[in-house]
Amino acid sequence: MENAEKIFTRCEQEGFSYIQQMIIKQQEENIFLTFQCKTDCTSSVLSKDDKENYEESVSFFSCVSGGVIVWGIDSSKNKDGVNRAEKIQPISNGKTFLTKLNGLFSKDIPAIQPDVKNIYIPFPKEKNKGFVITYVPGNDYLLNLNNYYTKTRGSFVMMMGQILLNDVLKNRKL
Repeated sequence: MENAEKIFTRCEQEGFSYIQQMIIKQQEENIFLTFQCKTDCTSSVLSKDDKENYEESVSFFSCVSGGVIVWGIDSSKNKDGVNRAEKIQPISNGKTFLTKLNGLFSKDIPAIQPDVKNIYIPFPKEKNKGFVITYVPGNDYLLNLNNYYTKTRGSFVMMMGQILLNDVLKNRKL
């Protein structure tokens, strides 16, 4: 398992070939990596579900050691119930989608994690289609959010206050 920074660096350096490797190897989601499909991959419009998925993922990865969201890969559960990369679903007008995700920073995301990075990886031979990769660095502080999420198998669920408090206290540096 690679950490988030290494995964993001490979995405930046290798581009589509790294995405293709994830599909071929049926890469499993893990604590550093999740796959997201847009609600409608033929449109660059940021739907309510897309925005919620983005905010939940950023919230989760901000509360741990960081993570990477790969937009444009469809995943399905394997026999153990873990999501794995199954097929590509490149986003039409992916650069516009990237711009819309970046636009969330000025409104909603800074409280969660001001250092989130989004990059665009074009689909070969199709300039208008591609993938958006989001890198979320980890944080040592958590106390500026009202909602926290954790990842359970293939989905994000809101954490209960006591679980969150236990995690914060357990990870405090003295």
